[in-house]
Amino acid sequence: MIFMKHVDLLFKLAFLSLFLLLSLLLFRNPFSVRTLIPNFEPYPDSLHYITSARCFLAGQGFSLCREGRQLETSVPPLYAMSLIPFFLIRNDPRMFYFANVLFTLISVGLFFVILRRLKIHRIIQFATVFFYVTHQYVYWFPTLAMAENLLIPTMLLVVYLFLAPLSKKNAIFSAFAMIALYEIKYVTFPLVGLFGALYGLRILLEQKGRDRIKIFGLFVCFFVIIFMLFDQGKSIRAIFEIAKSSQFVQSVESTSGSGYFSTAYIPKHFPLYLRSIFGKQGLALLWRAEPFIYAPLGFMIFAGLVLALFKKEHRRASIYILGAVFSQVLFLSSFYAPDSRYILQLLPVLYIGLAIGFQVMWENQHRMVRYCGYALLSLVLVWYLISSATRLRFAIALNLKYAETPWYYLSVQKLNEVIDPIAKKSEKQPVVISALVPYFVDFYSSKSYRLLPLSPHQEFPYAKTEVWGDRDYSDFKQMYQAELDAGVPVYVSNYGLGNVPQLHQSFQELNSWFLLTKIADGCYDLCNVYQVTEKQ
Repeated sequence: MIFMKHVDLLFKLAFLSLFLLLSLLLFRNPFSVRTLIPNFEPYPDSLHYITSARCFLAGQGFSLCREGRQLETSVPPLYAMSLIPFFLIRNDPRMFYFANVLFTLISVGLFFVILRRLKIHRIIQFATVFFYVTHQYVYWFPTLAMAENLLIPTMLLVVYLFLAPLSKKNAIFSAFAMIALYEIKYVTFPLVGLFGALYGLRILLEQKGRDRIKIFGLFVCFFVIIFMLFDQGKSIRAIFEIAKSSQFVQSVESTSGSGYFSTAYIPKHFPLYLRSIFGKQGLALLWRAEPFIYAPLGFMIFAGLVLALFKKEHRRASIYILGAVFSQVLFLSSFYAPDSRYILQLLPVLYIGLAIGFQVMWENQHRMVRYCGYALLSLVLVWYLISSATRLRFAIALNLKYAETPWYYLSVQKLNEVIDPIAKKSEKQPVVISALVPYFVDFYSSKSYRLLPLSPHQEFPYAKTEVWGDRDYSDFKQMYQAELDAGVPVYVSNYGLGNVPQLHQSFQELNSWFLLTKIADGCYDLCNVYQVTEKQ
């Protein structure tokens, strides 16, 4: 008995150490200039979420708003809605990071609860939780204002409810969780369809008598009601838009690949997703190219899930995980731009599959199989510790000791520093020509200047009036000239040109049309500020 108490205490300390490790990996100050969080990359996705939440608080609905104009956002609303409580605490866009940290902690908690519900051995629980919390995307992705941060705990909630006992309460929660999954990210509708079908089938097969009809009816009714309340016809309109703009029924043999969705993309993209899931070099996640799953864990996950199909107590979870992976990957393979970001919600589910696989070996009646399971888990854990030690040490040191420079944020601060004194002395509000997205500049701008676009090829090219204001954008030279003729001080910043040739070309054209006089330099000449005047 005393020995067992010591073992229990040891496991509690082990899991506490994992929590402390995750805390160190997430320990960032979003308000400092030592982190990339203030940059709000990638564009324009993050701006849709942050801006729409802040516009809602300003009484302008879930839209992209600035200067009294509104542009309908193209992303689902639920992630933006989840940020509102944090913006109420402090109306600073960087507060999103604390929301994402909370979502990550909830994800880890749900991950652990699911392993316990599956009755996974504590040693396997510890190893699997360790694999998950130290995955580079788990502690890095919260630095991005992206919906996947909320999508992951919602996906785990769906899995938990799928494994939970059937009841009226769980049926209602399941309907809500399914719709939440879709209203966070539209591309998850294959998962919603799969879960809905399997959950409904489970009710019909496992429940008896009147309870079967009641629970099934509650599930269907709440699913429809919640969907209608959230969606309000947006999905139907989106389907029609996809049908008009895409070639979804296009022959696989066709290689034109026009449109956002096409069956012609599947032969090329499906193997890339599979390679990523099996731990091979497949798809990058945004600008990062690390493996989605570390090899050989990918092969072990699927081998374990196949073995679990023959074990009654793990069959349900195995069917759902395999079905979720296949349905999501097949659908995303038809999208023109493959990216591991679109399958990020499958990451914890795959690690649950890994735990199930080891548990199947652990429960095997043959001693040799159990010993092989012990040895394999030990080898994988040691290998992972050795191969990941440097990465984890660097990630923690980056948070506590080193720094990354948020140049986008600093470029706006430079504009404020230079233009504010000029604006105080000028009779008319200065204009700044910029390649940056105006919604981003608005986050940090002192509001002492107005913005004009540098190029017709910037973000939101088809909504210039809503984004920049009611002007004639057919002739950029004339637009700038009109400001100069009106006696408005005009300036331009060279930050944000990046690797986009069209933006560099537009800056050169501006230099050929007008005289650009440098009045301030910054960011190692990357965020210089120039005064724009007419050539003599």
